[in-house]
Amino acid sequence: MRRGWRQNAGRALQRQTQVVASRVPHWPWSWQGGDRPWPPPPLLGEGAGAPERRRPGREEAEEGREAGRAGPAQELGGATHLCSRPAEPEWPGSLSAPTRRSSHALTPPPSSRLLLQLQLLRHRRAQPGNHDGRAARALTHSHPSPRPLPPSLPKRRWPHWEKSAERTFERASFGARARARAACAARAQRYGRGRCAEAGVGGAAPVRTMCAQYCISFADVEKAHTNIQDFIHLTPVLTSSILNQITGRNLFFKCELFQKTGSFKIRGALNAIRGLIPATSGGKPKAVVTHSSGNHGQALTYAAKLEGIPAYIVVPRTAPNCKKLAIQAYGASIVYSEPSDESRENVTKQIVEETEGIMVHPNQEPAVIAGQGTIALEVLNQVPLLDALVVPVGGGGMIAGIAVTIKALRPSVKVYAAEPLNADDCYQSRLKGELMPNPCPPETIADGVKSSIGLNTWPIIRDLVDDVFTVTEDEIKYATKLVWERMKLLIEPTAGVAVAAVLSQHFQTVSPEVKNICVVLSGGNVDLTSLTWMKQAERPVNQSVSV
Repeated sequence: MRRGWRQNAGRALQRQTQVVASRVPHWPWSWQGGDRPWPPPPLLGEGAGAPERRRPGREEAEEGREAGRAGPAQELGGATHLCSRPAEPEWPGSLSAPTRRSSHALTPPPSSRLLLQLQLLRHRRAQPGNHDGRAARALTHSHPSPRPLPPSLPKRRWPHWEKSAERTFERASFGARARARAACAARAQRYGRGRCAEAGVGGAAPVRTMCAQYCISFADVEKAHTNIQDFIHLTPVLTSSILNQITGRNLFFKCELFQKTGSFKIRGALNAIRGLIPATSGGKPKAVVTHSSGNHGQALTYAAKLEGIPAYIVVPRTAPNCKKLAIQAYGASIVYSEPSDESRENVTKQIVEETEGIMVHPNQEPAVIAGQGTIALEVLNQVPLLDALVVPVGGGGMIAGIAVTIKALRPSVKVYAAEPLNADDCYQSRLKGELMPNPCPPETIADGVKSSIGLNTWPIIRDLVDDVFTVTEDEIKYATKLVWERMKLLIEPTAGVAVAAVLSQHFQTVSPEVKNICVVLSGGNVDLTSLTWMKQAERPVNQSVSV
């Protein structure tokens, strides 16, 4: 019974307030959605010299509201009011509503005066030196008022508004934010702003920005994505609760082993081949030539086959047999070389001269690097709350393209490189501050990262990659086997390098705030004949495999 009496009293108070407010001029100002009536601002003085005013009617009030909606902003006492009414003084220091000695004056009843007092106390409770905080909080909680403050009151910051805006921005679609940032980056690059600026302000940490000396920009990655998106797979992002429990973080695995040709290499190869056709004035090139441990050779052969261009692939003799057979199945001509970088490059130059073909470098060609950067575009869409990426590094083409894309769209996201301890040229280069290639062919189970970083990828890795983690051969084998058994994904040991880095003890030094981590599983071209139990299984004579 008592509760019903309170509800009826509250409704009566609300109706009385609305009646009072409907009899006074409407203030055309709203910040909570929709126009709401409010008692008029104070009149210009009292007594002698005060201008004569009359109470406007309903039609004049509606006209004033519409004029205030569309009227220009006026500056009244340092504050900007969105209305077209003349300037009037602010409210007096008293808590009571202003009145006027006139036959047309309207004195608010006690209920309306109480609402005004509550609003003023609510506004003043956060002011320094104010001792009405407790009373204001008590009145506010006991008699909440739905009406906003009049615009003539002093302004203050509202932290809860800012937090709400931040949450709304986080819930916004990534595509809109990415397009906005891309447009800003394109304008900055067009007008030459913000290049090569690495110095911070005062004692702040240095801010790394895109430098003009890089071989690619984010615009190149966007163009590459447009060129190849209709010819590649949108590879999935998978998770594993077991690996999350082991690492204590949320791991997301970008499964490039499901990509065409079995690795991420098709992205860069296809972008390079499609860029060669309009670049050559005489039509298609006579041939394309590259050197590869297997994955890039397969990808380039497949891309060249789509355009009807012959391909010549220089392959080290130590490359896995499965990759050699796949290159031949796609229709390329294989030329063998020694496993060293120098031997591979010399043989490749010789083939280019003989065939009059065009060299497409596996990791230093700008078009290839831009194509590999499209991985980051997909990851940012698939994992909106991303904190870091872990990428295996050999020649550095994939991590360079990813780093340029990530730092252009989400600079706060970390980019970590992972490489075998036996082929740690990237780690040594970062440690010494200069390019330090492997002195001799490394011995590692991860055949895809035996090559060294080059002149085009080194500046990007030096400036945009946050850290490099090295792992041992045993850690690579354990991580690869763990993914096979737990996730049922047949990744190659090169992809296991990134998984091993996340599982390593050294990775525990990464801040706990880096919670959501994406691991790029670079490929799945596994040489199953290297497994002892697979050697015993022989293929029947009457069966053949074609790609």
